Amino acid sequence: MTATEKRYPCDCNGSGVYHGAGRVENGKFIGFTGPCFRCQGKGFQTAQDRERNYWYDTKYRKVNA
Repeated sequence: MTATEKRYPCDCNGSGVYHGAGRVENGKFIGFTGPCFRCQGKGFQTAQDRERNYWYDTKYRKVNA
């Protein structure tokens, strides 16, 4: 990544951590955590991340309606 490359906000709110299959008890998350897929754990997205996410969303992502 170059210093002039644009950074875009990520769905993980900049933490770089994915929280899934869990709950919050007494203000602490209990459950599965791991690196965020959308930003690869950086906390922000680059143009390459956004392109990868676009193709993932249109081809493979399943959303419960």
